[in-house]
Amino acid sequence: MKFHELATRLEPAVPGGLSRAPYLRELILMFTTVTEHEGGTNQGPSKLPSDSVFESRTSRDSAFSKKLANAICARLDINAFIERLHELDLVTQELTAQNIATHDGGVHDA
Repeated sequence: MKFHELATRLEPAVPGGLSRAPYLRELILMFTTVTEHEGGTNQGPSKLPSDSVFESRTSRDSAFSKKLANAICARLDINAFIERLHELDLVTQELTAQNIATHDGGVHDA
């Protein structure tokens, strides 16, 4: 699954009403060790790109810059992401799981 596809499928897990760039920043905060305070500064990976860069990532298959990818990988914390998903109400968890399950990555049962 490509990042823009994952971002679309995780929409129920991210607070509502955010436009594309703030949505992606919030999503990055969910699966990294970047704190909310750092997220609003140039210290965290969610602040590195401009809004236009983030907006283009939500709607098309396009790679992150090496700088952003390295910044995200350096702070990646899948356990924090799982914890945040577990904090969601059951309906939101189920909707998020259904969204991810509907992805057909081109792999079919033989």
